[in-house]
Parts: sequence; structure tokens; C-alpha cells
Amino acid sequence: MDQMERAPRRVITAFIVARFPSSPKGGEASRVLLLRRSDKVNTFQGYWAGVSGSLEKTDPDALFRAKTEIKEETGLVADVDIELIRAGKPLHVDGGTKHPNKTFEVTPFLFRLKNTKADIQIDWEHTEFRWIAPADILSFTTVPKLPETLARVYLPRSIHEGLEELKADRSLGAREMSLRALDILRGSLTDPTFYLFRKFAPLTPRGVYLTLLNAAYHLSAVRPSMSASIRAALGRVLSSLRQTVDQVERELESDPDRDATSNAVAVNRIKDALVNFVADTHQDIATSQERLNDHAASAVHAQQHTRWELRLLTVSSSSTVLAVVEEIAQRLNRDSDQTAGSSTRLHVHVLESRPLCEGSTSFVPQLASRLSQSSPNFPIHFHVHTDASVLSLLLTTPIDFILIGADRLDPSTGDAVNKTGSAVAAGCARLAKGLGVPAPKVVVVTDSSKIAAAEGDGGMERKASEELFDAYAGKHHPSTGAGANDPVTVTVDYDNVYFERVPAEWIDTVVTEEGVFEREERGSGEIALQMVARVWERRRTVLGVFDDL
Repeated sequence: MDQMERAPRRVITAFIVARFPSSPKGGEASRVLLLRRSDKVNTFQGYWAGVSGSLEKTDPDALFRAKTEIKEETGLVADVDIELIRAGKPLHVDGGTKHPNKTFEVTPFLFRLKNTKADIQIDWEHTEFRWIAPADILSFTTVPKLPETLARVYLPRSIHEGLEELKADRSLGAREMSLRALDILRGSLTDPTFYLFRKFAPLTPRGVYLTLLNAAYHLSAVRPSMSASIRAALGRVLSSLRQTVDQVERELESDPDRDATSNAVAVNRIKDALVNFVADTHQDIATSQERLNDHAASAVHAQQHTRWELRLLTVSSSSTVLAVVEEIAQRLNRDSDQTAGSSTRLHVHVLESRPLCEGSTSFVPQLASRLSQSSPNFPIHFHVHTDASVLSLLLTTPIDFILIGADRLDPSTGDAVNKTGSAVAAGCARLAKGLGVPAPKVVVVTDSSKIAAAEGDGGMERKASEELFDAYAGKHHPSTGAGANDPVTVTVDYDNVYFERVPAEWIDTVVTEEGVFEREERGSGEIALQMVARVWERRRTVLGVFDDL
């Protein structure tokens, strides 16, 4: 066996699902497409499989190969007949007794058939196809680990619905998103579709853990810009759960009288442990936010320019920044009570944050509502600005601090990734300082769970162009071109980038629940990289739990 055979062959397996009428009385049932491999293919002749194929050197990515193989093997066209639902974590598959010298790295995909009347046209690679209930895959003689491959992408209904919710959300920050992901994971325990193969085999403690782990993998990947916080929360819960599973399995193995009831009791122990770990993590996140608020408010309070006026600028609507500003206001209010009513005037300048203007529609009303309850007599003045006016604002209005959140803090550079507009605000502060104008300090407030290395494009999410059109009142050129009768083709792209990188050298201070970290003045512009790197190394151990998949 040479080196080429020892190296896993990179392949894709694409499953196509559709909903068909389940009875003449109405209702629908999900079905997944299986194809039987012909005797003309090189491997696993006569076995049932999904659409599959090996990645080629010229393929830009695995998704391209999946769409190509679907077109070749079924005649279905991507984005016309089918649409991508999700990709799963690759898994290693041995060739089994049929091909003992072969190993494969399989990247699974799940596609939705948009039109159930579409004509499936198989090619020479297959002899027949069937639409089956997903769980019935265990009744077929399939290529190795095909049921496990399907389970990577065909998820419990509650997880699927939760993923759709998080994907569509435009209001939650990273911290809130991680809390919601924890709740979705916990809620899946009561989902009757939690275990795909329940009618064929009993659920085991390890099965509960792996099902939850796979769900957590998808929950942490659904919003790339916020994956650091979500993955940290889920990783902590599942790392603790893994230890419980190991302990429960050892107890089962040492019990000579164990039976089906013993297994059921053990499964319930794992489920109960998950519920408790989620509750503990909720509390830990709340405590972390309180410590962060304290550190940030103390830093701002100690460094404000004048005793009688404090001016802050923020971007969009960060729940972390909101909590920090609320704490600052409460402290100023307490100070005024102690000085016979001589209060500091607090001005909060907010960039509206196109295209959905969360700064105006979310941040201002939320903070105003919370302060009306916690500090009802404290005067606060809000000023909402367009994103494009930030330089003019900084050149004409004294601002003490720019407070921005961070959905991710890069451990290798100290750069912060946050809502688009953050880098412009920080960069304009630097420009104003260079012009001799008193410039605000740029302060990033974020909990340490958001320290994470970049993956892919670094989480620079792009959203639908239609979000930009609302402000145009229909007066925009369609992105489809000039029309078939026009000899000149005109294409207009509307780029709706949601997140951007704020370079470390534009940041003066980073505040986390672990303390206040000032920029190192040694010419490098790095932000407390020792702290960032230390936290990242600690977290990588917890995130290693995802390697169990």
C-alpha cells in the first residue's frame, strides 16, 4: 500500500431531501434520495449511497463539487431545482471489507428539492433511485457509514428550526446569541425527532452526547461572525457533559445486572446533566457581564475629561455596550446623589448602523427603557447620527470615548471584528488626532469568550441585498442587468457586508471580565496580546470537544 492509498481521499456526499404528501387526507413527510451504484463505478458497486464524488484539484471548494455531482448524477441544477440547507463536519470513513486499503474524508451536504415534480435523471453511475424515510436508511445495504453521514446534516426538527431562527435574526448580539443557542440545545432533549434511528436501536448515553455535539457544531457555525461566543458557551457545556458520559459509561460497564432499564436511567442522567450545565453556563455568562461592566465603568469614570460632562459614541446595538453604558449611568447617578444633585450630563452619540439602523431602532429605546427603571431621575441625552457623518462629528464635537463591542477578538493580532461602521469610527478618531483635534479613546468592550482565531473569511458576513433597498423607495437599478433587448449589459451588485475588522493599532483599550488592558506603546500597536493569547490557549482545550465528532 503506497502513500497515496494511505492518505484519505477527499469526497463529498450530498443528500437531497423533499417533502411529499404522506396520505390522501393531507400532510407531508420528509424523504431523502438514495441511489444504487452501478457495476461501472470503481468502488462499492451495487451499494446504496447519496450523490457522491471525489474532489478535483481545480475545485474551488467542496460545495462546488457537490453541486457539480448533483447535476451529473441526477440532472438537478443548483439554485434552480435544489437549494443548500447545510454542510456538516467532515468525517473519516474506512473502506471496510470491500476496500480495506482505502480511507475517505467525507464532507456531507444536505440540499432541499425545491420542486417535487422535478425529473430525476440518473446517469451511468447508478441503476436506480428511491425516496425513503430518513430513518429507513438502516434497512439498506449502503456504502460505509452512510447513516452516520446523513445524521451529520439531517438534524432534529427543533435544531433545524433553531438554526433558521438564528440565521434570520438581526437583533441579537453575540452574547445573546450564545444564550439562545444554549436554550435551543437544551430544548432539543424533548424533541421527538431528537434521535433519528430510534426505531432501530435504543439511544445510549454516548448517543445523546454525540447528537448534542453535532447539533452544537451547527449552532456555533450558523452565524460566522458570532461563532466565537456561541462555540465557547456550547463547548464549555459539552466538555462538562463528556466527563459525565465517561463516568456513566464506566458505571454501566461495571454493573453485572445492567439491562435496558439501566440504559434508560443512564440516558436520563445525561439529559439532566445537560440541563444543569446549561443553567450553570447561563449564570456564568451573567456574572462575566457584571464583572466586565464594573471594569469598563471604572475605566471610563477614572479617565473622563471633565467632571460635569461625559460624551460617549457607539456603533449599532451591542448588548455588551448597552450593559456597560447602563452601569456608567447608574454610577454617575449615584455620584450626583452624593453631591447634592450636581449631576454629570451624559451624552450618548449613536451611529444608526445601516442598513437596518439598529442603533436608532434598538440601542436607544432599549437603553432609555432600562434607565427609566434603574435611574429614573438621571438625565441622559441621545444623539443619533448617520454612519457617514462620523468624521464630521469627531471634528466638531468633543467625544470622550468610542465604545464598541467585538463579536471576535483575534488572538494573533489583537484586531476586533464588529458591525460594519466600527472600523470607520475608530479610523476617523485616529485621523482626527493626526489633525490636532482632541480625539476620543477607542475602547473595545467584550467578554473573553469572543477571543478566537479566524476561520474562513474571518466571519465577514454578507446579507441579502434586499436589506439595502428599503431606503431606496424602489428607486434603484435592479441587479439583474439592463434587459434582453438592450445590447449593453449592465450589472449592479449591492454589497451588504455586516462585519469588518478594526485593526489593533486603532484601539486604545480592551476591557474584558478579566480586566482593563491598555495598548502597548512599543510601536507594534498590539493590544495586550499576552492576555488574549493566554485566554485563547485555555479555551482551545475546551473547544477540543468538537474533535469527538
